Amino acid sequence: MDIRIVNVGAGKSVTLAGGFRYTPKMQITAVTPNQGPFTGGTRVLIDGTGFDDPVTVTLNGIAAQVIKVTGTEIIAISSPIALQSCSDSTGPIVVTNINNGDSAPGPSFIYKVSKPAILSVTGVSSLGGAATITVLNGIGIARISIGGLSAPITGQTTDPITGITTFTVIVPTTLKLDTLACTGVAGALAAQPTPFDVTYLSLTTSCTDTAPKALTINPANAPLLFVSPTAFTPFSARITTIPATPGSPGPPVVPPTPATSTVTATAPQLIGLANTGSAPLNITSATVSGAGCANFTIALPPAPSTLNQCESVILSASYNGKTGPLPLVADQCQVQVVTNAGTKTFNLVGTSQ
Repeated sequence: MDIRIVNVGAGKSVTLAGGFRYTPKMQITAVTPNQGPFTGGTRVLIDGTGFDDPVTVTLNGIAAQVIKVTGTEIIAISSPIALQSCSDSTGPIVVTNINNGDSAPGPSFIYKVSKPAILSVTGVSSLGGAATITVLNGIGIARISIGGLSAPITGQTTDPITGITTFTVIVPTTLKLDTLACTGVAGALAAQPTPFDVTYLSLTTSCTDTAPKALTINPANAPLLFVSPTAFTPFSARITTIPATPGSPGPPVVPPTPATSTVTATAPQLIGLANTGSAPLNITSATVSGAGCANFTIALPPAPSTLNQCESVILSASYNGKTGPLPLVADQCQVQVVTNAGTKTFNLVGTSQ
């Protein structure tokens, strides 16, 4: 349409041919598709009226790349969005005419966040061993924990077809296994196979998934010698002196009695030896050595013998003491127990007083 300006006083006029154009009001009638991944790259077709190039398009407030504009159609490519949480982000589609500022809101566009899912947990189930974890939709930088402790990732591969990521991790050595209290020896606790939760976390999306009790960790397959208490306390035998008695003349004649001393032996001290490991404990020998051993009563554990987990034996010792000659010197004796889980030496020291 022409634009004509007339000067009424002078009677002059000027005309600009085609200087003004009526266009239909901008309106969005349809959007296909109305959702796509938060990483962007979705080709969005916007149908409507009144589109006049150049225009801008925003999807949920994020500027899209406009690649085609006609009066009734716009094609744009979604841009990535920065996530604030592991949730889909939804907002309106808006088309704006750059030249005149005319705009039209449309339906909402949804930036979708793919939620991860742990599919399987396999591998060597021991402290410090390797485990394999497969995760669907494992997007971005990953963190994996076992029993709440970070498990270092040593390998990571993603199948481009299925989108499944396979992680190889190291089981933390500081995981606390469940224990069984062994009867017969105070404080003896035997580690038991223990299931732990496995958790995947994407630092990129903040999305997480947990497989409850998915990995059972076994204690090391080895014997463990547990000793309680760990040593004998010094023995002290009590000397009792019976004083001499004088004789008496005349019938009946009572002869004098010389002074004598007796020693009361100490009560036995007991030390328990238990196997808190998962493999059999073999006691190969139990021996005593030392000049003072003759003044002790010692009950050694049977050797050779085998203790399964939580089985135990007792090492017993008491001090018989001695009364002379003065000065009394402490008696010393040594007991050595040799096992396939190590050798334990116990020192016995006894004095009489």
